[in-house]
Amino acid sequence: TLLTQQTINTAQWMCTELDQLSQRLGWYSRQMLGAGTPEFRCNDRFTIAIDELRYQGMAIPEQLQPVFKTIECEGALLQIFAATWAAATPTWSLLLILRNQVGGFLPDGLRLRVADLTGSVKEEQDALNTELLYVRTEARQGTKLVATIVSPAGHVLPLDPYGFEPVPIE
Repeated sequence: TLLTQQTINTAQWMCTELDQLSQRLGWYSRQMLGAGTPEFRCNDRFTIAIDELRYQGMAIPEQLQPVFKTIECEGALLQIFAATWAAATPTWSLLLILRNQVGGFLPDGLRLRVADLTGSVKEEQDALNTELLYVRTEARQGTKLVATIVSPAGHVLPLDPYGFEPVPIE
């Protein structure tokens, strides 16, 4: 079913736009958040995480247009941060960061995985005494990526399929 499922065009995030599918699926951008919302405070936590990843040597552009979403996994509320950018043409990068909405550690054994539509895992990380899980992967333009969360019990929660189709400049 993933082959026929609509894909979020992450290239629009770079233009501070969310496509209609992103909005229907509950994604928020910084521009949509008010200073008093829990998601706004979540944005600050992700900014700290991005700074830490840069400090560790991960190449992440300064000008990100991230989006955020709250999801439920086996009774736990999680927040996911997604950002994308064009890498060396014709590739693009996708960064996903997952955290517990109420703070604290993620359940040990929780996994965040990104695969392409052939099922080949591009990147995966397991939680073990950690507050954040992140994956960063690159793909060729036109390639769809599918993110999933795997619970400690082995239940698979598919997230949204992502693609990157450059937006024509008007």
